[in-house]
Amino acid sequence: MKVNLLKDIAEFVNESILGGV
Repeated sequence: MKVNLLKDIAEFVNESILGGV
């Protein structure tokens, strides 16, 4: 499974949203 990859993407998106706002 590539759960680690999904987790990395989720963190990147979360940081992007928090950083954008």
